[in-house]
Amino acid sequence: MPTSPLDAYFAALDAGDDDAATAAFAEDAVYIRPAIGDPRGLEVIRGRAHIREFLGRRRERQKAGEYTHRHEIRAASFDGSRCFVEAVMVTDEGTTGVFLAHAAFDRDGLITRYIAVLAETPSGFDA
Repeated sequence: MPTSPLDAYFAALDAGDDDAATAAFAEDAVYIRPAIGDPRGLEVIRGRAHIREFLGRRRERQKAGEYTHRHEIRAASFDGSRCFVEAVMVTDEGTTGVFLAHAAFDRDGLITRYIAVLAETPSGFDA
C-alpha cells in the first residue's frame, strides 16, 4: 500500500481517534467533502474546532452503523506541500466506495486544505 502524508490522518480516523485526526489539521484549515445526505453537494468546514465538531458527529453516525468502512490508499503522489491520493473505502464485505483527495500542508506538516470527492462502487467493483 502506498504511503502518503495523509496516512496518520486516515489511521486516526479509522481507529476512532477524533482528537488525533483533528490534530492533523492547522487551526485555520479548510475541509471540503461530500455533503452528508446530498451526494451532489459539497460541505465546507472551516477551522480545526469545526472540523473536530464534524468528526464528532461523524463518529455518532458511525456508532449508529452508518460508517463501517476504513480507508485504504491505492495510489499517492506528493511533492513538498501538496498530496493527491486515490483511495477506497472498504468493509469486511468489500469495497464500498472510491475517492480522490487532495491536501495542502503548512511548514509544520499540518493540513491547511483538504478536499475529497467520492463515488459508491458498483457490485463487483475491483479497485
